Parts: sequence; structure tokens; C-alpha cells
Amino acid sequence: MPPGMSLQSDGASSSLSDPAASFPLRRFHEERGLPFKVAAPIASETFVAYGHAFQDRFVPGLEQRDVMAISREGDGYRLTLLDGEIVRAAKVVVAVGMHRFRNVPPFLRELPGRYVSHSADYGPVDALLGREVVVVGSGASAIDLAAALLGGGSNVSIVMRQSEIAFQDPPGRPARLPNFRNPGSGWTSKFCAVAPHLFHMLPERTRRNIVASRPGAALAWFMRDVIDDIPIISQHTPLRAEVRDNRVQLQLVSPDGTVTYMWPDHIVAATGYRADVARLDFIDPALMEQLRTVDSAPVLSRDFESSSRGLYFIGPMAAMSFGPVMRSVYGAAFTVRRLSEHLVRSSAARVAPLPLRMGQASSHIFSSPVR
Repeated sequence: MPPGMSLQSDGASSSLSDPAASFPLRRFHEERGLPFKVAAPIASETFVAYGHAFQDRFVPGLEQRDVMAISREGDGYRLTLLDGEIVRAAKVVVAVGMHRFRNVPPFLRELPGRYVSHSADYGPVDALLGREVVVVGSGASAIDLAAALLGGGSNVSIVMRQSEIAFQDPPGRPARLPNFRNPGSGWTSKFCAVAPHLFHMLPERTRRNIVASRPGAALAWFMRDVIDDIPIISQHTPLRAEVRDNRVQLQLVSPDGTVTYMWPDHIVAATGYRADVARLDFIDPALMEQLRTVDSAPVLSRDFESSSRGLYFIGPMAAMSFGPVMRSVYGAAFTVRRLSEHLVRSSAARVAPLPLRMGQASSHIFSSPVR
């Protein structure tokens, strides 16, 4: 996120999950003498500091090493680390987050890198300041970036297919009744947030419709005023982009078929993410073939286990099974409770554990490189 932006979730739904709920975001604020309001926006810098404090408190021995390959070996798994070391495990939990699943529309993929980027590339927007920029998208990332660019003096516009920007309901507004034919409704979002175990029981078609209709976080209510000074070209679909005279010719079409053009210096695709297990290039091809998928996401049991026994997926990879809340911090509380209870039960039932490295504990946290 660009510096100075706020999370789309408020203080009531931005706490990280520990077993005793002993270090919520409110406690972090109190320990540092910071004001805290349940319904107030949380600065991204504050949340990052909270995340580091959380990790230091609960996982001080985090082992930050890259996993280059995971393959099946007997009844367990073989992990090859960047330095060539081999780690064997009975169970593996894949929690890779969103970054490697960046979705860039086909019409932008052939542009040279200097003319196109994805919203996940920012952070600071210094490289784009003073330039004419078109942001494609209508979600939180699009508005955050456009606001940061406008504040830095760039000439920025937003292009989106939708007729209007979707905002979250402000605190205190009565929830609407559930409407699964309109999965974007506020009540449906609340259902997905509080009952992922029930979401898992819905028919596959219903789950797919809900997940497809919720590609990213709705814009927070407090962002309404931010967009007033940003030109928005709504109900226009970008069709083609090509470089001409060191600028990008962006072709747009309106609902009545009218074609118009824009000529920015740069296009930012704030077009979300698409969880695709095939992008996890550290998974051995033979193991990949064992994974059952729906819309490129692994099919998961009620305990987050894939069709390859002992291999689990959490975070955005679990959204198709447990709902779009799996893409957010809020979904972690259900995830870690359900998964950890299952892992404890299944580990207790094992008779002969697989060998680990000498002197090492029975669980580890590694990272994987994003290519």
C-alpha cells in the first residue's frame, strides 16, 4: 500500500489471531500509548508495526528461508531449501498469501514493463509521480493508488467497467437480508465472514458464484470523499493497449459500442488477484497432478486438507472452499483454530513420525520466492 493509506478494515476486524486472543490490535495500541477506535481506519504503517510486534511475541524463532521445491516422498513430503538442504515432513501447510497471484488482463500483458505495472508493485509510488497515469480497476487498490498519485502531483484517472464504486456499509447501518443471487450484498459478506464452515457446505455452484463476485475488498466507507477529485471513466471496458510515440494508446469501449482512446504514460492494473495453484512453481509436477481443483483452486476438506493427504492450503487458496474471507486477516481466526485442532488430533494418531533434521522441532515456517 502507498504510504499514508489506511486499511479497508477497521479496528474491530484487523486483529491477528493468537490462541488466547491476548494481543489484539487494541492491546498493541494501548501498550504504545496510541489512540484506538473500533470503527476508525487503521493506518497501514501502524498495522505493519503491529504485525512485527505480533511475530516477535509469538513466533520469535521464525526461520526465513526459501523453499524451492516440495515433492511427495513415501507417506510424507520432501522440501528442498534454497541452499540445497532437505527437510522432510509428514504434513505441509502452504500459506503463500496474495502476491504471486497478481492478475493482469491479457490486453496489458504484452506491454513493456516501463508502461504497465500491477497495484501489488506499490508501496511508494515515487516512480510514477509527475506522470500521466491510468489506473484500471474499481477496488480498494485502485482508489488507494489513485489518491496517492493525485497527492503527489500526477495526472491520474480511473477506468472501470462498473457503473459505480462499491463501498462497505458504515458502522451502525442495519444489515440487509441475505441474497445469494446477489452475492455482493452486505449480509452475504457478513455470512461469509462469520460462517466459513457453513460456506464450505454450500453447493459448488453457489460457492463459485460468491467467490467470483467478490474479487477483492470493498472500499471502506471513509474513502468516499477521497474520490471526489479523481476523474473516473465508468462503464468503459479497456480492449487494447499498445505503445505509440513513447505513450500508451488505450482503447476503451462503452456499453453502446462507442470507442474512445486515452494516451497515458503508464497504466496500473489494479485488477486484483486470481488464486491459481499452477502458479506455485515450487510444487513438484507429479504432486501437482494429484491435486483436485475447482477454477484453478485446490479442493479442500473441512480441515483445509487437499486431495494429497497431508498437504494443506490456507489463505487465498482456500477461498473457493471457505469463502472470500479467507483472503483477509479476519479469516485467519477460523483457519488457525480449525487447522491446528486437526493437526494436533492427526499428529497424536501417528505411530511412526517421519525423521526430521537433528535437534529441530517438529514444525517450521519457511518462505517461498516470488518469481
